[in-house]
Amino acid sequence: MPRRRGGCGDRAARRGVAASLLAHVRRQVLPPEGLLDALTPREREVFALLARGASNAEIGATLFLTDNTVKTHVKAVLAGLGLADRVQVVIWAYENGLVQPGEHPVDDEDHPFG
Repeated sequence: MPRRRGGCGDRAARRGVAASLLAHVRRQVLPPEGLLDALTPREREVFALLARGASNAEIGATLFLTDNTVKTHVKAVLAGLGLADRVQVVIWAYENGLVQPGEHPVDDEDHPFG
């Protein structure tokens, strides 16, 4: 019985596998197109921090916003994405590949709380 080598096979099948792999990688790295279109650029910044579990105080310190302004942006993010609370923001971000496990709310060197 002849031995099969790793590179043998139908080129079309290999192209299909490569296309599937590329699509998977793109989903992991790039947010789906239009996913955050309902948000302003500042709301997207707030969303990114919310999605990683940042508190209002952390968001305010990172983006140089007052507590009331943070609250306003958080409400706008929830409304824009049709979500009820910040827990749903985190879940939604994970489900859509926008956050990966282990990501911190802010970079350690910029973290205002040590």
